[in-house]
This record gives sequence, C-alpha cells and structure tokens, in this order.
Amino acid sequence: MYSTLAMFDLNAVTNQVLPALDSFSSDSYEQIAQGEYRVISQNRSNTRAVYQSDFDHIDLYDFADRSDTESSDRLSEAISNSIIYYRSTPNGSLDYGLSILFPYYDLSTVDEMAQIYEDLEYDTAYTNLVESFANVMAGGQISISSFSNTHNTIDENEYNIFGWFDSDDCYDDSYYETNCADLSELEVTDSDGQWVLELSDEDWELMNDAAMQMFAVGEDYYVDMGLDDYCEFDDDGNLIVEYDQTWVALDGVVVPFFYEDYIEEEDYFLTYGYVPCIYNGEDAEIIVAWDSENDGGYVAGVRPVYEESVAAKGLYEVQDGDTFKVYYDIYDENLEYIDTITIDDEIFTVNGEISVSYEDVVSQLGNTFIYYVLEDIYSNIYFTESIWYED
Repeated sequence: MYSTLAMFDLNAVTNQVLPALDSFSSDSYEQIAQGEYRVISQNRSNTRAVYQSDFDHIDLYDFADRSDTESSDRLSEAISNSIIYYRSTPNGSLDYGLSILFPYYDLSTVDEMAQIYEDLEYDTAYTNLVESFANVMAGGQISISSFSNTHNTIDENEYNIFGWFDSDDCYDDSYYETNCADLSELEVTDSDGQWVLELSDEDWELMNDAAMQMFAVGEDYYVDMGLDDYCEFDDDGNLIVEYDQTWVALDGVVVPFFYEDYIEEEDYFLTYGYVPCIYNGEDAEIIVAWDSENDGGYVAGVRPVYEESVAAKGLYEVQDGDTFKVYYDIYDENLEYIDTITIDDEIFTVNGEISVSYEDVVSQLGNTFIYYVLEDIYSNIYFTESIWYED
C-alpha cells in the first residue's frame, strides 16, 4: 500500500500559507482575466488529486509548483516551511499532505465551496479565482455543445442556477472560436498501415488528456473493460488509435481496469488505477500500480467505496483468504448503460500476492473494440471513431 502522513504548524499555515495563497490566487485570477485560462486549466488538470471524488480535492503544493510565477514560488516555500513532520511509504503517492478544494469535474459544487470558505473567513482571492475559472470553463462547454461526438450537451440554462455563473463575464465568442478545437469529426485514417488520429498542433495544445477505452463484444451487448492512459504517436505526431490486444489481468484473468493518475518526479514514476469489485462483501476498488521499482505491476491495496463522502484515504492491505468478485458494466449496442453485474462463478480468493500482468484478450474476451477519449481545457469530452478487432 502507499500513503502519506504530514503534520503542519497551524500558525505557519495561518501566517504564511494563507497570505501566499491569496497572492497566488490573485495572480492566477489576473492570468485568466488576460486570456490565459488555458495555462491555469492545464496546471489544474495535471495536478495530483487526493483520489478522484465528487469533492475535487487537489494537492496544493503540486498545483503551485506547476505554475511559473513569483507568487507560486512563495506559496510552495510557505507550504514547505509549515511542514513539521512528513513521512511516506517508499512507493508513496508523492503528495505533500496539504489539499484544497478546486472544483473541476463537477462545477455544481462551486457555490457550496464558496460558502464554506466564506464561513471559514478565507480571503476572497481564492474564491474569486475558482469562480472565474468555472465561469470560463462553463462558457467553453456551452460553446461546443453542438458537436456531434462530444459527451457534453450543456446549454446556458443549466448554469444559470448557480451564483458564480455570469454569461456576460465569460470570454467573448471570438476567444472561444480561437481557443476551441475543431473536433466535430475525429475521424481516424489509415497511415502506413496504422489507424491514426490527426490533429493540428494548435488543437493538441487545447487537449488536457487522452486515454483509450476498450469494450468486449457480447451477442447483443458490450462490456466496459475500462480506460488506459496508453498513448503512442507516430513520426508525424498523429495519435495511433490501435492496441496490441492485451489488457490488465489479475491472477491471469483479464479484468476491467480504469486508469487514474501518472506521477513523475526526477528518477521516480508512479502510475495507478483501479479494478471495481465486491471485496469481502463490500463495494471496493483494487488499486493496481506500476512504479520505477515495480514496472511489472502490483496490487497496492484495496480502497473502500463510500457513496456519499470523500474518497477513502489510504488503502487496506490484501490478506490471504480475502475474496472478491469483479464488477462489469454492461451496455447495449447504442452504448447506453444497462446494468452492473458480477459473474457468479468468478470468485477470486487471495492466496499470496495477487499477480498483475497484461494478458491476451482474444482468448479470454473474443471480439473487442477501442476508441480514444479526449478531454479539452474546458473538460469537454470527445470520442474518436471505434476500431474493431475480431478473433
């Protein structure tokens, strides 16, 4: 398992970190006002999350460290100076131990966040930054809602209910016309025998993330086998929309796997994701990780799933005799969700370490198809055409 424990001098947090955060927030707010939203969005997207949750907590030091301003340097220094005790496991997550709420995937929480910070008597600079960021992001979502291959179907009325949204205070139409990628088609084409997605350099600069989605094909249904961050580009800078027909397996059995994060610092890297399951009778996620000392992969532990709270911190250690059944999400042929199931006779019992490998999907799953999921700087989601593989 991996975890971080940090203790802070609260006087230093009050007297150093909060003033530095105010200054950093004011500078970032000014960057957005000057049309540099993309920079803030990409920094926010790349910042380490305190596990993905509905509450969108991020590591504050990492967020500051990704900026290149004097105020971000002061904030990083203030956080470092306030730490009085710090320990992490050797394969630790590289978190610095101080998180902050910065809504990104769920903008409906911005008003709640603003009220919480007002009750705590925070300076308004940070709230102003988050509200301005959300306002521009909402404008970017509204501006592309007509694209046929986007997951977003947002119109202005959906945001009018929020106190932070002001359509007159978003960037003007000319900004979005210049700073929205033209992803209305996302057709893949054959290039030297490979299926590729070709985008302009300008469009790639507006992308925050790309990942591959894989489905197994049943008789009249599809099984979601997860999402992997694997991306490969050809010599012309085109994204290769193919895979080698292998997938994450536990004890040799191919399972649904959902990538979460990739962390790199100097000579160390850590990447991880989860396998959804019922573990010892409870909803949970098995965390599968790879790092610079274990590039073959390993099970880092088990994370409980709570429906109405922040994601669990820390992991439970896997024990001999533990049992789990993997969850599978089933979709119809229009990729509309049907149900989440387990397979009655597929029961894993832990006996020693759970092996992690990549196994051939043809022999276990039969036909599959993949497509790539792209996320732009406004958190809009797009899908490429699908590539099908038959056994």
